Parts: sequence; structure tokens; C-alpha cells
Amino acid sequence: MNTRAVFFIASLIVLAACGGEKNVPSQLSPQIITTPLSERVLSKEEQQKLTPEKVLAQLKAGNERFLSASQTERAHTSLIRESSLGQLPKAIVLTCSDLRIPPEDIFDQTIGDLEVLSISGNRPNDFLIANMELTCKKEGAKLIVVMGHDRSQAIRTAIDNLNDTASGVLIDSLKNAVRASADYPNQQSAINLSFVRYVAKKNIAQSIALITARNAWLKEKVEKGEIKIVGAYFDMLTGKVAFL
Repeated sequence: MNTRAVFFIASLIVLAACGGEKNVPSQLSPQIITTPLSERVLSKEEQQKLTPEKVLAQLKAGNERFLSASQTERAHTSLIRESSLGQLPKAIVLTCSDLRIPPEDIFDQTIGDLEVLSISGNRPNDFLIANMELTCKKEGAKLIVVMGHDRSQAIRTAIDNLNDTASGVLIDSLKNAVRASADYPNQQSAINLSFVRYVAKKNIAQSIALITARNAWLKEKVEKGEIKIVGAYFDMLTGKVAFL
């Protein structure tokens, strides 16, 4: 090894030990160097130029950054102040009310980009659907994402209590997805993760159908291509979002 190479390696070790420059890679602790894509809130002009397809592409790219631990760095305090006069969401994300699933992080989006609605089992009710209409109509959201996941306690409860007539309104609504999964060829129980995933994906599809069935305005906008509704499945172990 020549003198220059020895000096370079020694310099890296010293930088790593002392805190170094933020974007200097260390052989001891590799990191991905990225340039932040957005450090400000969306403008009205930028939002109006978005299409449902563009927003979906941005969410997919954001999840890739999340997976590679290269999310955009943001000054949240200043961003909150910047967005104080109004919100201009790109998308609505209906997700399970699980504390381990923060959509803004999963999709690497900034403050104001996503309106997050959460309910156990990500099963929309009339109130949530009306909220979606209002957000799209008055605030310009172009995309609705219905996102389920593979560790949903609500889904598991619906599977375990399929024949329980006193399990409550929420669990009863999720039982429709369990019944629709009767064609699953193997063990149909909550301890079988593959079956839970199967039911969760059935539930996502049913939830999307409910939105357009119960809201004529959203149905019309979807048919015109002005708004898009998509399903998404979040794998909690990997952090990967698969769009369905």
C-alpha cells in the first residue's frame, strides 16, 4: 500500500472518530449520500400541475428512499410555519390506526403533502369517505391510497371471531374480507401470517370499492381520471410498500 492510500484511510478514520463532515463516507460506517429533494411545502401552482400518476410516482420514489435510509432532511418547525396559511395535500392516505406506521416517513413526504386518515383495519366509514371528498374537492388532493399491513390486530380479531355475533361494528365490517377469503387453500387462522396477508389484501380491495360505491362525486372524478384510488400493502418487517 502506498503512502497516499495510507494517508487517505487514516484521514477517514479520524473524521469518523471526530464526527467528521456529514457527507463523508466512512469505511467503518457506510452511509448513502443524498441530496434533499424538498425542504419546503408545496405551492398552489405546483399542486395544480400534479396528476394522480405523478403523485403516485412520487410516493413510490419516497418509499424507495425510506428503504435505503436516505430520506430527505427537513426543518419541521419552519415547515409548519410555512404551511400555516393553508394546506395543499398531494394525497390522502387511509391507513390502519397503528402507531408503527407513519405514512409521512414511509413515503418520505414533507409536512402538508399527505392527509392521513386512520382507523383500525383501514376500513372506511361514511365520515371518512366524506372527509376524502372534502379534501379532494376543496384542497386539491389528487390521489387516495388505502394502505393495509401484515400486523393488523383488527384483521386478526376478525379472523378469530368470525362466528362471534357480539364482536362489534368495526370487527363485523372486517369479517366481510374474511368471508371473501374462503378460497384460501391453506390454514385459515390468525396464526397463519400468509392468511392474514390474504385477508388484509381482500380488505384493501373491498375498502376501495366502498369509497366509490358510497360517494358519487369521488366515483365521477375517478372515472374521469382526475382522481385515482389505489391500494397499498405495507410490509412491516421490510418497510416496503407494494401498490396493488
